[in-house]
Amino acid sequence: MAGRGIPTTALIAAAAGSAFIYLGIKGISLASGLRSILGGKVPAEPSGGPLGNVVGLWAPITATDRAVAGAMTGASAGASGVAAAAVRYQGSGSKYKWAGASPSKGWDCSGFVNYVVSHDAGKPIPGYKGGAFTGKSHGPTTHVWAVWTGATTISRSAVQAGDLLVWPAFHMGIAVSNTQMINCPGPNGTPAPILSNIDGGGTGVLVCRRLKG
Repeated sequence: MAGRGIPTTALIAAAAGSAFIYLGIKGISLASGLRSILGGKVPAEPSGGPLGNVVGLWAPITATDRAVAGAMTGASAGASGVAAAAVRYQGSGSKYKWAGASPSKGWDCSGFVNYVVSHDAGKPIPGYKGGAFTGKSHGPTTHVWAVWTGATTISRSAVQAGDLLVWPAFHMGIAVSNTQMINCPGPNGTPAPILSNIDGGGTGVLVCRRLKG
């Protein structure tokens, strides 16, 4: 069992189903898409142009949001190191880029999480030891994060700063509170990351994950 009574097999099945839907939306053939996924790569879009992640609501950045972000950067705030590291990139000039995973070249939703969690916070991520991820390749994608054994599944009500919000094969972000996350929703070329609402921030089932250790 995973988290609050959700079978791990069910999460894997959900992730696999979402992957098939995702490949269809992106216009990627099932065979080539699965080869990329199983090889740890992000499937390339045949059109050559990023479509951005499928997300629900974009929340405008308000004065309250900025106050939250400012508090997160202070060590005395007692916030999660992961969330604090992520918030530092808000307004830094970084942009959304499909399959990107670094602040200089741009990043998508999972590329951003990979970089912050491993490179900045020094924690392990799927397939990489803590601090080993450099952003030269994309790294693990959302569906992998949804079932990775290095994190536990928690209830939506238990979410706090530093937890990960995952919509398998579609989107993910890092919680800065129980209601907001910092994430890179796209489309290509837009500022990333941004602060937005957790609820309504992605498509499909939300899987809330807490890093171990």
